[in-house]
Amino acid sequence: MTRLAALEDGLVGRADGNAGAVLRRAHHDGASAEDAAALSAAAKLLEAFRVDSGGIRCADWADLMSYCDASAVPVGRYLLIIHGEDITAHGPSDALCAALQVLNHLQDQRSDWLDLGRRYVPGDWMVECGADDADLAAETCSVPLRAAMDRTLGATDDLLARAAPLPSRIVSRGLRAQAAATLDVARRLSARLRVGDPLAGRVALTRGDMIRVALTGVWAAR
Repeated sequence: MTRLAALEDGLVGRADGNAGAVLRRAHHDGASAEDAAALSAAAKLLEAFRVDSGGIRCADWADLMSYCDASAVPVGRYLLIIHGEDITAHGPSDALCAALQVLNHLQDQRSDWLDLGRRYVPGDWMVECGADDADLAAETCSVPLRAAMDRTLGATDDLLARAAPLPSRIVSRGLRAQAAATLDVARRLSARLRVGDPLAGRVALTRGDMIRVALTGVWAAR
């Protein structure tokens, strides 16, 4: 927490000589609206880091989305800002970043729980499906936890639907290619998590998936 406070002090100009101060200077102390927005996005991430440091147990989907709003959304916003992209890309970017964060947590839910005391699957959905936190420590996914996961994946797929317009709203060819490829990664990973058991082993994209993702990026950049 002390290091996070020091980073924040550097970002907002209360201190110098650390990574936060370096970023602040790179953005000219927030002199322009764009630089101020970039620094604001960076500072927002510190909220999520503080939550993570104390462990987290998401009560419901809204709680999870609030966490993603601090931990994932600012990353996409920062990239859009430094590339000078229009504000119309923000909404789809927010949705994509949140979806990626949820998918990553579903991949790592067992280790997140056992090693870090973090549970991101919405607690109310787990209760409604008959699961509890003990299910997260098992070596295979229980039927109740599987049901809660599928409900979480359904909500995540809704986010991906909202993210679909993102590539078409980005002017920068490189960033547009990255956005298209990332969207494809998220869709494929969601599909694999539907049929895979992340408690039994790592659910990840195949080599074939990654080749198709790369082609998606190349096509988007044309």
